[in-house]
Amino acid sequence: MAEVDITYLVPELRLRLFDLEEPYTYSDTTLSTGVLSAIKLLGRRWRNRYLVVSGYDVKRNPSIDTFVEDEPPVIEPADEAVIILQASIIIKTAHSYNSVWDVASWKDDEVSYSNIQSAKSRDLSIQRDYEELETLLKTRLYAGKYSPLPGYHKNTTETGI
Repeated sequence: MAEVDITYLVPELRLRLFDLEEPYTYSDTTLSTGVLSAIKLLGRRWRNRYLVVSGYDVKRNPSIDTFVEDEPPVIEPADEAVIILQASIIIKTAHSYNSVWDVASWKDDEVSYSNIQSAKSRDLSIQRDYEELETLLKTRLYAGKYSPLPGYHKNTTETGI
């Protein structure tokens, strides 16, 4: 079973976060860890389609048979967008939590200052990403599993009649 280093998704995540100019806001290590966390977090919803082997290497779960494409690639292109979106939510939420104490509003007789609106915009960005993630996850349906129903009324294929 093939493995892939998920750091190849970092440039797309950087684009999603609009962190394009050096010096970057986020290091490659931070973004790679965000992608890895996204794969782990999505594992619950995807029945662990991708398994973390070691470091940033992942592979397909051999017990999952709902992959649309054969390997390669290890991570299906349709899943890449979902992983990047989930990683974006993780990074933005962590950044939001880290900067919560920087939100303030004050004024005196001559000057007033407020960055509350920027904090609201950041929170709305996270909410939009979450809604887009939910939409992508709902539109990607996977094949169901076959379960026999022996004894079902007039089911000749399973009762042998």
